Amino acid sequence: MEDFKAIIFSVGNVKFGIDINRVFSIDRMASVTVLPRLPSYMRGVLELRGEVIPLIDLRQFLLEYDDSEEMNSTRIITVKVDEQPIGLVVDAATDVLNISAHTIQRPNLDYEDISFILGVSKLNEDLLILLDIDKLLENITNLKELLQRI
Repeated sequence: MEDFKAIIFSVGNVKFGIDINRVFSIDRMASVTVLPRLPSYMRGVLELRGEVIPLIDLRQFLLEYDDSEEMNSTRIITVKVDEQPIGLVVDAATDVLNISAHTIQRPNLDYEDISFILGVSKLNEDLLILLDIDKLLENITNLKELLQRI
Protein backbone atom coordinates (compact mmCIF):
# COMPACT_ATOMS: atom_id res chain seq x y z
CA MET A 1 0.00 0.00 0.00
CA GLU A 2 1.21 3.50 -0.82
CA ASP A 3 0.81 6.79 1.02
CA PHE A 4 -2.34 8.71 0.04
CA LYS A 5 -4.50 11.72 0.91
CA ALA A 6 -7.79 10.94 2.59
CA ILE A 7 -11.02 12.79 3.25
CA ILE A 8 -11.76 12.33 6.95
CA PHE A 9 -15.39 12.10 8.02
CA SER A 10 -17.37 11.00 11.02
CA VAL A 11 -20.33 8.69 11.35
CA GLY A 12 -21.61 8.53 14.90
CA ASN A 13 -18.52 8.85 17.08
CA VAL A 14 -16.33 6.95 14.62
CA LYS A 15 -13.79 8.58 12.28
CA PHE A 16 -13.38 7.19 8.77
CA GLY A 17 -11.24 8.06 5.79
CA ILE A 18 -11.44 7.43 2.04
CA ASP A 19 -8.94 8.17 -0.72
CA ILE A 20 -9.47 11.76 -1.87
CA ASN A 21 -8.97 10.68 -5.49
CA ARG A 22 -12.29 8.82 -5.30
CA VAL A 23 -14.23 11.88 -4.09
CA PHE A 24 -16.10 13.94 -6.68
CA SER A 25 -17.59 16.51 -4.28
CA ILE A 26 -18.65 17.25 -0.71
CA ASP A 27 -21.95 19.09 -0.30
CA ARG A 28 -24.38 20.13 2.39
CA MET A 29 -27.40 17.92 2.87
CA ALA A 30 -30.27 18.85 0.56
CA SER A 31 -33.87 17.82 0.09
CA VAL A 32 -34.14 14.05 -0.38
CA THR A 33 -36.87 12.24 -2.28
CA VAL A 34 -37.66 8.97 -0.54
CA LEU A 35 -38.34 6.05 -2.86
CA PRO A 36 -40.48 3.09 -1.80
CA ARG A 37 -39.16 -0.40 -1.11
CA LEU A 38 -35.50 0.47 -0.77
CA PRO A 39 -33.22 -1.06 1.88
CA SER A 40 -33.06 0.97 5.10
CA TYR A 41 -29.55 2.28 4.34
CA MET A 42 -30.74 3.83 1.05
CA ARG A 43 -31.97 7.32 1.99
CA GLY A 44 -33.53 7.96 -1.43
CA VAL A 45 -32.37 10.28 -4.20
CA LEU A 46 -31.59 13.95 -4.65
CA GLU A 47 -30.73 16.23 -7.51
CA LEU A 48 -27.17 17.48 -7.44
CA ARG A 49 -25.70 19.55 -10.26
CA GLY A 50 -28.44 18.41 -12.63
CA GLU A 51 -28.03 14.70 -11.86
CA VAL A 52 -30.31 12.51 -9.78
CA ILE A 53 -28.09 10.52 -7.44
CA PRO A 54 -28.87 7.76 -4.93
CA LEU A 55 -27.95 8.35 -1.29
CA ILE A 56 -26.47 5.72 0.99
CA ASP A 57 -26.70 6.52 4.70
CA LEU A 58 -23.37 5.37 6.12
CA ARG A 59 -24.70 5.74 9.67
CA GLN A 60 -27.23 3.03 8.86
CA PHE A 61 -24.98 0.93 6.60
CA LEU A 62 -21.76 0.91 8.63
CA LEU A 63 -23.02 1.20 12.20
CA GLU A 64 -26.63 0.04 11.82
CA TYR A 65 -27.90 3.10 13.71
CA ASP A 66 -31.61 3.58 13.17
CA ASP A 67 -31.51 7.26 13.98
CA SER A 68 -30.83 9.28 10.85
CA GLU A 69 -31.10 12.66 12.48
CA GLU A 70 -29.57 15.31 10.30
CA MET A 71 -27.32 17.90 11.85
CA ASN A 72 -26.01 21.17 10.53
CA SER A 73 -22.74 19.36 9.83
CA THR A 74 -24.35 16.52 7.81
CA ARG A 75 -22.64 16.20 4.43
CA ILE A 76 -22.96 14.24 1.23
CA ILE A 77 -19.68 12.85 -0.07
CA THR A 78 -20.20 12.05 -3.75
CA VAL A 79 -18.10 9.29 -5.27
CA LYS A 80 -18.34 7.74 -8.72
CA VAL A 81 -18.67 4.03 -9.36
CA ASP A 82 -18.61 3.00 -13.02
CA GLU A 83 -19.33 6.65 -13.91
CA GLN A 84 -22.46 6.55 -11.69
CA PRO A 85 -22.39 9.20 -8.93
CA ILE A 86 -23.40 7.91 -5.50
CA GLY A 87 -23.89 10.10 -2.44
CA LEU A 88 -22.64 8.93 0.93
CA VAL A 89 -24.43 10.62 3.83
CA VAL A 90 -22.05 11.28 6.74
CA ASP A 91 -22.39 13.23 9.99
CA ALA A 92 -19.48 15.55 9.14
CA ALA A 93 -16.57 15.84 6.72
CA THR A 94 -13.79 17.26 8.83
CA ASP A 95 -10.38 17.16 7.20
CA VAL A 96 -7.99 16.12 4.45
CA LEU A 97 -4.94 14.27 5.74
CA ASN A 98 -1.85 12.61 4.33
CA ILE A 99 -1.96 8.97 5.37
CA SER A 100 1.40 7.26 5.56
CA ALA A 101 1.27 3.58 4.57
CA HIS A 102 3.50 2.54 7.48
CA THR A 103 0.93 3.88 9.99
CA ILE A 104 -1.87 1.65 8.68
CA GLN A 105 -2.56 -1.62 10.48
CA ARG A 106 -4.96 -4.32 9.34
CA PRO A 107 -7.46 -5.31 12.02
CA ASN A 108 -6.68 -8.81 13.19
CA LEU A 109 -10.14 -10.10 12.31
CA ASP A 110 -10.93 -12.82 9.82
CA TYR A 111 -14.41 -11.63 8.97
CA GLU A 112 -15.54 -11.33 5.35
CA ASP A 113 -18.07 -8.57 6.01
CA ILE A 114 -15.29 -6.09 6.81
CA SER A 115 -13.25 -6.69 3.66
CA PHE A 116 -13.90 -3.03 2.79
CA ILE A 117 -11.68 -1.88 5.67
CA LEU A 118 -8.20 -1.09 4.34
CA GLY A 119 -6.88 -0.71 7.83
CA VAL A 120 -6.78 1.40 10.95
CA SER A 121 -4.48 4.35 11.64
CA LYS A 122 -3.96 6.56 14.68
CA LEU A 123 -5.48 10.05 14.46
CA ASN A 124 -4.53 12.10 17.52
CA GLU A 125 -6.30 10.25 20.34
CA ASP A 126 -8.71 8.43 18.03
CA LEU A 127 -8.46 5.53 15.65
CA LEU A 128 -9.21 6.25 12.01
CA ILE A 129 -10.84 3.50 9.96
CA LEU A 130 -9.71 3.65 6.33
CA LEU A 131 -12.23 2.38 3.80
CA ASP A 132 -11.84 0.91 0.32
CA ILE A 133 -14.78 2.61 -1.39
CA ASP A 134 -15.02 0.01 -4.18
CA LYS A 135 -15.22 -2.88 -1.73
CA LEU A 136 -17.62 -0.95 0.48
CA LEU A 137 -20.02 -0.44 -2.40
CA GLU A 138 -19.57 -4.08 -3.53
CA ASN A 139 -20.79 -5.00 -0.04
CA ILE A 140 -24.08 -3.27 -0.68
CA THR A 141 -26.38 -6.04 -1.75
CA ASN A 142 -27.75 -5.59 -5.26
CA LEU A 143 -26.36 -2.04 -5.63
CA LYS A 144 -26.26 -2.27 -9.43
CA GLU A 145 -29.86 -3.48 -9.52
CA LEU A 146 -30.94 -0.72 -7.14
CA LEU A 147 -29.23 1.88 -9.31
CA GLN A 148 -31.06 0.60 -12.37
CA ARG A 149 -34.40 0.99 -10.55
CA ILE A 150 -33.69 4.60 -9.65
